[in-house]
This record gives sequence, C-alpha cells and structure tokens, in this order.
Amino acid sequence: MSSPDNSPSLPDSPSSSGSFESSQSPSRPDSPASSDILDYLYECELDSNGNKIPDGILGWKLSERGRAAEDEFCKVNFKDRQPMSQISSTLLVLPETPYNHPPVLYWALPFDTQQMLDFNERHGIPLVDVPNEKYAMRISMAVKQGMSRLRDLCELWSLKLVMPIDMKHEWGVGLYSNYTWYDEALIPEDEKDVVEIIKKELKIEKPPMWYYDSLS
Repeated sequence: MSSPDNSPSLPDSPSSSGSFESSQSPSRPDSPASSDILDYLYECELDSNGNKIPDGILGWKLSERGRAAEDEFCKVNFKDRQPMSQISSTLLVLPETPYNHPPVLYWALPFDTQQMLDFNERHGIPLVDVPNEKYAMRISMAVKQGMSRLRDLCELWSLKLVMPIDMKHEWGVGLYSNYTWYDEALIPEDEKDVVEIIKKELKIEKPPMWYYDSLS
C-alpha cells in the first residue's frame, strides 16, 4: 500500500472527517470507582469445591458480581473517553508543533479476543499449548500471531496491535495515531482497501474510529 506523495492537509485527512472542533483535550480522569467495584473487579465463579471454573481458552469465568463490577468500572473510567469519528485539531500532533502532547488516540478498528481466535482458526494458526493458569500468555501470543498474518494480507506492516479504551472490545487494529497520522496515513483509496480487508477478515461491521489508548 502506498503512502501519500504529499503529507495530507488537515481537512482532507481521515482524522478530520471534514471538520475540527476547538475543544480542549480531556485530561486523564481520576478513578472514582467505589471500593465495592474494586473488591469484586476480578472475582471468579467457583465450583462446589471452591475452585475457579475454566472459561475455555479465555482463562476463568467471572462471577456475576465480577462481571457487574467490570462493567461499572469501565463506565466510570471510560465515560470521558468515548470513541470518536472525528477529533479536534488540538488532539493532532503536527511536525511544526512537536511540543504538543495530547492523549494518544488511534484511528482503529476494534475487535475482541474471540474474533481473532476465529481468524486464526480459519488461517490455520495453532494455539500455543500452555496450562490454563497461563491463559494470558496464550491469548497474547495468539493475537500477535494473528496480527502478523493480517499485516501480510493487507501488505501494510505499519498496522499496530492496540488496546483501545472501549466497553466491548479488548483489542484494535490501529492504522495510525494522532502522533503518526502525518507520516502514516494512507491515501483514501488505499485506506479504504485496507479497512475492507480488516473488516472482512475479523468480521468487523463498524468503520474505524478514534480510540483513546488504554496504555498511555
């Protein structure tokens, strides 16, 4: 896939979607989560012997309180960082303003773990055989292997595996960020082709949006 011959102007960039807002970037919210939420956040369901119940290859089943706490935690902490189809120009880092340090956002397509596992199965990518206690390692390796295959299919090795702030998805395919868009954004025709491949392969229905990065 080819990069644009000239750096994209702001109005024509996919990041703008035709307009910019003048709003200031939100700061990282403090966590007002109650102690109850934190107490039950990772609570697992137990069998009659008091042992955790495996959840297939995804680790352990959360208890009903654990799932409710997880949902509430996300609502409280993500409320000011919802996905956006367009972002303010104040959130874009330009070559002439490298001192600008807004929160990191990715123009990305989100997906959950199961979507990538299904993709891997269709492409003959085996799961690493590890004990259930190390399920996080198994999932991490599976997602990374799937991303490598996806880059090959798109012929775009700058695609990034990201962890977006999103209520429903753990992962995302990042095309570029608000820090790298100036150099990494594709011409519209090429981006459209790449997006269609990703959506087809991972069974994603929605278009890409701007997602806050959960790791920054």
